[in-house]
Amino acid sequence: MITVMGATGKQITEALLKAGEKVRALGRSETKLAELKRAGAEVLVGNTNDDAFLTKAFRGADAVYTLLPTDPHAPDYRAEQDRQGEVIVKAVSDSGLQYVVALSSAGANLSEGTGVIAGLHAQDGCDARHR
Repeated sequence: MITVMGATGKQITEALLKAGEKVRALGRSETKLAELKRAGAEVLVGNTNDDAFLTKAFRGADAVYTLLPTDPHAPDYRAEQDRQGEVIVKAVSDSGLQYVVALSSAGANLSEGTGVIAGLHAQDGCDARHR
């Protein structure tokens, strides 16, 4: 079983299902996840900012595909990304998960000037504060 965050983007989930993998698709909208459910995915609806939800979603999976959800309207966008990253790390640890693939981006190695991907610098372990 592979758990996929941000599954309403569908590309990763659909590719895994076509490859014959069992998939647990996470998202905030049951309506948006309905198509993936019909395709054979187990779906869980919840808030990925909630470590209890993520821990439950990760538990029992062989691997998880994670990403930092973006909210460009957050009052302190970078602080929100850091907080979300910590929620993901806690859920990975608490669930006993062994394998994690984290979506990153070109430019994540840069500490500033990257706009909405700024939080990936810390999430990817480039920032000494998070090592």
